[in-house]
Amino acid sequence: MASRNRHAFTKRCLSAAVLVPVVLAAIWAGGPWYAALLLGVAGLMAKEWIDICFARDGRGPWSARPDPGAVAFIASVALACLAGTLGHYAVALLIAAGGLLAVGALSGPRMRTDGVILALGVFYIVLPITAAAWIGHDPEHGAKTLFWLLATVWATDSGAFLTGRWLGGPKLAPVISPAKTWSGFFGGLLGAALVAAAAGALGLIPSSGRFIALGLAVSLVAQGGDLLESRFKRHFEVKDSGTIIPGHGGVLDRLDSLLTALPFVAAVELWMGNGETLWR
Repeated sequence: MASRNRHAFTKRCLSAAVLVPVVLAAIWAGGPWYAALLLGVAGLMAKEWIDICFARDGRGPWSARPDPGAVAFIASVALACLAGTLGHYAVALLIAAGGLLAVGALSGPRMRTDGVILALGVFYIVLPITAAAWIGHDPEHGAKTLFWLLATVWATDSGAFLTGRWLGGPKLAPVISPAKTWSGFFGGLLGAALVAAAAGALGLIPSSGRFIALGLAVSLVAQGGDLLESRFKRHFEVKDSGTIIPGHGGVLDRLDSLLTALPFVAAVELWMGNGETLWR
């Protein structure tokens, strides 16, 4: 068991060593580089979401006659995410709403409940991509906010993974995700708190106490996002959303926590209003 845990963690670290610099560089560069990152990620997530929703369908979405719901899903996600990266946030959400209705209507009786989940995937992908674009377009604080958010979510994921594998204990949500434990849950919270504490000690954030509280909230939302994706996969009897990232599975598997954390942080900044940000 210990050897398997070390092997899994090593694969995760190697994947991170390749992907993290690319992501951070795109955020730092901003502009078309950041937009390209968001659109590329959105495309990969859309592909994986369709694969999940059609996992129990023997024909698949791209058989001799492409499924109209899948076509509408791809079109609405692509158009909405493009609008979001161009700064048209309200338009992106309107397209997503129209896409949700179109996908639900076109999926037909063959998909039933699966068609409803396919339709919900429009917002599942578009909302965090739009939130990421909105946060990143702040020329003064956008990159800092994204770096802090990524560090918090990654610390949550790593803390939960390590403590859960090493300490084990009672299961957090055995019906949804049998591998997750309460020790992993609290390990994830600890990881998020340590990021804020360390950043405060280094003078990278204005108030470590404030960011510890916010980091804990982000950690809770992020772990909820992890469970949400697990619930979707369990419904379709799928273990991983894909195989593109060694040690993690698919893009959805790697970003499930961010898919809820991004809209949460954007909502916090919107709630603050009057041009305020997390940094002042």
